[in-house]
Amino acid sequence: GVSVLIGHQRRHSKLVQKARELVTAKGFGPLRAVNMEFSLLKPESYFGFSDISLQWRRKKGIGGPILINSIHDLDLMRYVTGHEIMSVFASTSSAARGGEVED
Repeated sequence: GVSVLIGHQRRHSKLVQKARELVTAKGFGPLRAVNMEFSLLKPESYFGFSDISLQWRRKKGIGGPILINSIHDLDLMRYVTGHEIMSVFASTSSAARGGEVED
């Protein structure tokens, strides 16, 4: 066999656990739509402005929050709701840092 590591660490947040508890409770009612946002401020050092080994995070096609982090957001939607995702819409901008990829 092959050993694999799946890093869906956001599931273990107490806030995420509470959201799942509330949303999946019997009295919550049927879900019709979900709008979720996960926001955090990453330090400038994360984007590799002064460290060439991290500059890939700002390159189109291999970096950017959607490509790197969206798997975690989609996992949270599935985990919190207990349902599969039917469709997704995203809007992006690079206005904050002006790079090749979205902020």
